[in-house]
Formats: sequence, C-alpha cells, structure tokens
Amino acid sequence: MKIFVVRHASAVERFLWDGDDSERPLDKMGADQSLLIAEFFSEIKISSIYSSLAVRCQQTIWPTARQSDVQVELSDALFEG
Repeated sequence: MKIFVVRHASAVERFLWDGDDSERPLDKMGADQSLLIAEFFSEIKISSIYSSLAVRCQQTIWPTARQSDVQVELSDALFEG
C-alpha cells in the first residue's frame, strides 16, 4: 500500500480573502494545478481519498476523485490548526 499526501493547490491569498479561511478557494493557477495532480494520478489505482473540509483542499482533489471514481471522505481532523 502506498499513501500519497498532497497539499492543496494555489489558493486565493489570505490578505485578499475577507471570509472564513476554510472557505478560501483555489485561484486560477490552483485550478490548473488540480488538473495536473489528476494527471499525475491517472495511472495509479486509488482506493481512498481523504480531504480537509477546507474548500481549497476539496477543489484540489475533485478532478482526481472524478477520474478515479472514488468518493472523497471529508475530515475536520485534516484541517490545519
């Protein structure tokens, strides 16, 4: 078994975001990076995906989850802090 740990892709800068940090989304570069992450994992059999509740983390892994047909399991334990 292999475990891959992926940090979220590029997100909107904190100083530009007025809302709750957990709601801070990916920026354009991050959206592109999420597709590159999915491409990296395209030939790897994925059985489970876990993500923080943070929007940017979920957005990072969605393309990989879709192509792998794996449901993302969200966990508050993975949120920083």
